[in-house]
Formats: sequence, structure tokens, C-alpha cells
Amino acid sequence: FSNRASAYFYAAGLNEENLEKALVDYNKALALNPRLGLAILNRSILLKEMEDYEGALEGLDYLISQQPFNPVFYLHRARIYKEATAFRTAINDYLKAIDLDSTVIPAYLEAGECYANLGFYPEAKDLMLKSIQKDKNSSSRAYFNLACYEIAEGNSAQSEKYFKKSLK
Repeated sequence: FSNRASAYFYAAGLNEENLEKALVDYNKALALNPRLGLAILNRSILLKEMEDYEGALEGLDYLISQQPFNPVFYLHRARIYKEATAFRTAINDYLKAIDLDSTVIPAYLEAGECYANLGFYPEAKDLMLKSIQKDKNSSSRAYFNLACYEIAEGNSAQSEKYFKKSLK
């Protein structure tokens, strides 16, 4: 059931009918074995897409209770909090993911975006620069974000420099 649910979810597109089919199959798989970590994770991601944040968080809370040193679980839980606009809580989980594994580049980018949503541009810029230092492949998004943060702070000359770098 878990594999078929993943097929509905990932391969068949994110239309409502396929999301519902995937959810039914994840629930069946978890009824047979409630400790299927990958099924719990994928079900939580699916529930986030369906905007059932409470249900999505329940699964990730369980996974974190079972594997508190897995940065991927903190990253995905942070994404749910971010989408639910609980930016401070999301930041905490992103930073925990980074603390557990400093190579989880999306955590830098997304935590920075949360800081920016709260108006904390110095913190946001710091995380963008760290993501660039850690992984040059993240630089386009990070430089674009930096350009936006500089505009928000009224630094148009610096913004232009970052925007040009984002295009490379």
C-alpha cells in the first residue's frame, strides 16, 4: 500500500483525487504496520499538501520521538510550520536540522526565509551567506533572496550586486 500511495502522490501529480487515493493507501499501510517510518514521513508530507497541518505534525512528532537525531524529520516538520506561518517554530526546527547535520542546505535557505518573513533581515542574510559557503549550487536562490532582503532594507546598490549574482 505504501508504494502505491507513493506512486499516486509523487508520480501521478498533486490533483485532489490522487492525493485522496494516496492518503487511503498510506492509512492502509500504517494500519498493517504503524511503525513504517517512510510511510509516516510521506503521509505527513501528503497531509501538508492537503493543508492538514495538525495531522502532518502528528506523524513528524512521532518520527522525531523515535529518531531524535534525524535532521530530515526536523526539516520536514519545519516546512509544515513554515507553510502554517508559524515562522518562529519553523526556525527552531530548521536550526535543529542544521545543528544535527550542517550539510542540510535547504534548512539554511528556508530558515532564512522565515527570518525575513518576521522582518529579521540580518539573520536571514547570514543564513543565505552560509548556504552559499556550504553549497555553491544553492547560490542562485540565496543571492536572489539576499537581493530582496537588501531592497527591504533600502540598500539598492547591494541589492543589484546580489541580483546579478543570482543570474549566474
